[in-house]
Amino acid sequence: MQTKTVQSLQKMKIAVVDDSRFSLKIIKNFFDKSLVPNVDYYNDSQEFAESDLKYDLFIIDLVMPIYDGEDLIYKIREDNKESIIILVTQYGDTKAIGHCMSIGGDDFVLKPLDYKMFMLRLSSCIKNYNLRKKNLSKTNRLYKRATHDSLTGIFNRSYFKDKFSTELIENCKNGSVFSIVLFDIDYFKQINDEYGHQKGDEALIGITKL
Repeated sequence: MQTKTVQSLQKMKIAVVDDSRFSLKIIKNFFDKSLVPNVDYYNDSQEFAESDLKYDLFIIDLVMPIYDGEDLIYKIREDNKESIIILVTQYGDTKAIGHCMSIGGDDFVLKPLDYKMFMLRLSSCIKNYNLRKKNLSKTNRLYKRATHDSLTGIFNRSYFKDKFSTELIENCKNGSVFSIVLFDIDYFKQINDEYGHQKGDEALIGITKL
């Protein structure tokens, strides 16, 4: 189990945010021990909040000056819906932990940090993370299949029916105007008859690219 966890961690971009240099050092030792390379360590929550926040895994102290764990969870979840967020906290903050879990935290680990427990929490979160990514990929494939033409890759009739309904409602509310442009391909039947359906398909693909 730990080997798989380490292999996953080695492929991730990780941020650790804690105002305690001692805690940062302990976590750094954990990751160095597992040869995990792509980790950024932040001792200042404001510096972290002003970064690009593009990480796969966030390990965040619950109680910090300027931005606490709750503030950072809200900020992270604006653009990182699928990333893992693990809180680091002292024993006894159960009410705050429960709240932070309800707004987007995935798990928590208690101080003083223990390597085995730390890796166990990470393992559980990474399993869920990989499962979410797998399900999201499958959902995206099914959505694309349902809303795109298989030959040209452009949106199909089903998509436009739904889109039209949405746009109509929205524009009626706003009193604004939108347009739909329909066009025909002149003499397309002649292409199929003279050159075959394969060339007709190529013509359709070329026209949609234009």
